[in-house]
Amino acid sequence: MPEPLYKIVHVEGGYDKLQVLHGVSLHVHPGEIVALIGGNGAGKSTLLKILAGLLKPTSGRLLLQGRDVAGYSAERIAARGLYMVPENRGLFPDMSLYDNLRMGGYAQRLSRALLRQRIKNACAHFPWLGERLHDKAATLSGGQQQMLALARAFVAQPALLLLDEPSTGLAPLLVNEIFEKIIACKEAGMTIILAEQHVHKALETADRAYILENGHITLEGPANQLMHTPAIEKAYLGM
Repeated sequence: MPEPLYKIVHVEGGYDKLQVLHGVSLHVHPGEIVALIGGNGAGKSTLLKILAGLLKPTSGRLLLQGRDVAGYSAERIAARGLYMVPENRGLFPDMSLYDNLRMGGYAQRLSRALLRQRIKNACAHFPWLGERLHDKAATLSGGQQQMLALARAFVAQPALLLLDEPSTGLAPLLVNEIFEKIIACKEAGMTIILAEQHVHKALETADRAYILENGHITLEGPANQLMHTPAIEKAYLGM
């Protein structure tokens, strides 16, 4: 088994005096999809923000490719190959789809030729984008905006992709399509940490999963095994 791409050890953190995470440890190996499962307020988004450098942990270690990046800015962490799609998708509504895609290559300072090639590759995965590149992102539906956010990940081609609730507010058919694209991201070489409330789809898609409750990891293991754990079936899958 290769060394973890990202490993966090006994991480604690939150907002001002509100502690959200309590000694959280997890890891993701290259090529994996790891799911973070938990209800509202469990700490999933807080954890992803700490992984991305958007929040500083109050204690613990963040080992990205073997280097402790706990004190790094979000920009420095992004430059080391991490890319995050936040729950609000992080798009620029008044910019064109093309310019939004260009922003996917910002941290890597890609050459113009390589950037054009990556945008072409993204449009191959999302063919409808090619017909609307000059439209503003604000004109897209919620599902299309999520697709654009994922397409931008194809431009970034990160070593590690963080996805925060990508299926939020989407119709069932669009949820299925989003998860198909998440699998396509893995097939394109990205390692993925996925925070998701759509538990069945997340466990169906992931290699491994962690259950986060009130800022604590309460269960972890292969996703296909957790799906059939009585506690998970009762609490999250309605069985």
